[in-house]
Amino acid sequence: MKIKEIVKEASKIRHYTGLNIEKFNVLVNKILLLKKKGANSRPLKNKPGAGRHSELLLNEQVAVTLIYYRHYLTQKILGYMAGVHQSNISRIIDKIGPFIEQAADPDLSQTLFKIEKNKANIDSLRKEDFNKKYPDLEQVATDATEIPIQRPGKDNETRKLYYSGKSKTFVIKIQVSVSKNQKFLHVTKTYPGSVHDKTIMDCEKTIARFPKKSHQILDSGYQGVVAEYPNHYVNTPIKKPKNNELQKLSKEQNTNLAKRRICVEDALARPKKFAICAQIYRGKICKFERIFKNVVALCNLMLVA
Repeated sequence: MKIKEIVKEASKIRHYTGLNIEKFNVLVNKILLLKKKGANSRPLKNKPGAGRHSELLLNEQVAVTLIYYRHYLTQKILGYMAGVHQSNISRIIDKIGPFIEQAADPDLSQTLFKIEKNKANIDSLRKEDFNKKYPDLEQVATDATEIPIQRPGKDNETRKLYYSGKSKTFVIKIQVSVSKNQKFLHVTKTYPGSVHDKTIMDCEKTIARFPKKSHQILDSGYQGVVAEYPNHYVNTPIKKPKNNELQKLSKEQNTNLAKRRICVEDALARPKKFAICAQIYRGKICKFERIFKNVVALCNLMLVA
């Protein structure tokens, strides 16, 4: 299937990119506006309009990038589909990638900064007013996800750093925070697989960055967070006592918490529909943070009615 044929049919766009035709067109139009404004672009060395021009139209370039994320085809195959050389595909992905997050969900990278800027006013609100004014922050679930990578480096220290004892393979980790309607509110940078989830939370200061009135739900891997933030509304499962069983009330509380926390599990399943976030990542690790944020922004775009 050729790229020029894919962008002409709504059903093919949905199948190959994961977006329906309306959302795809919205994304293309927003990227066009950002490119005209010069957002995310490097300073020009030559006159505007000078240099090599792509053989593909903008909507075809966006389609190529989304197909790469969705199906994680090799760039050689994508070059055949687009009718251009493999090196052009690499340039297209590098050129379109920086615009996708800002076009799909410009608030993703700004949510916590806006909260911190207005934190005093937010904390002064009554709980009822807070929930009404900031519905996405009423309940927040945070968790880390692992993405398998190729065996990194040539020395044992590097390999040990990226090896996950939980997954028994080499991975990178990213922590996300989502609302109860599965909207991604925050995405961290990438961390090596050996770094514990709690360590990532400590480095990112995730709990402190959210309002005190937000009900923050964590899994059992974040033991000790509740005691560290007594002024925040944080819940983790009750740990089973050593050589003893949990009481019935504690089990019910854990079950209720698990039902509330399922939103982050369901949310993390959505980026994994994009093969680049589910299969073994073959590219440079330093580039994956941008890729994952782009995919998450696309997931948020698909939530918009």
